[in-house]
Amino acid sequence: MSKIKKEKYKGFDIEYFIVPKGFNQYSITISKLKNKGTKREEYYMEKIETYTSELKEARKEARKFIDNLDIKNLNWSSQGLSEATYLPD
Repeated sequence: MSKIKKEKYKGFDIEYFIVPKGFNQYSITISKLKNKGTKREEYYMEKIETYTSELKEARKEARKFIDNLDIKNLNWSSQGLSEATYLPD
């Protein structure tokens, strides 16, 4: 059985998923939304694989990754909602 832990850090959503096969290592998904709830909604997402089975160490890796990001130059991806008539501009 796999366990998922979630947290927020500096505006980013972090999801820790322990992979029970092999060495019980953590898979980490880091994401952030921009212009949420509008036609211009975009997201940033990065996936990290760790070599540790300890959540404490996985958290350190995720936070270090976020601390080293160039926030002003993130590679944003479109949500494809530009034609959604139910959303505001």
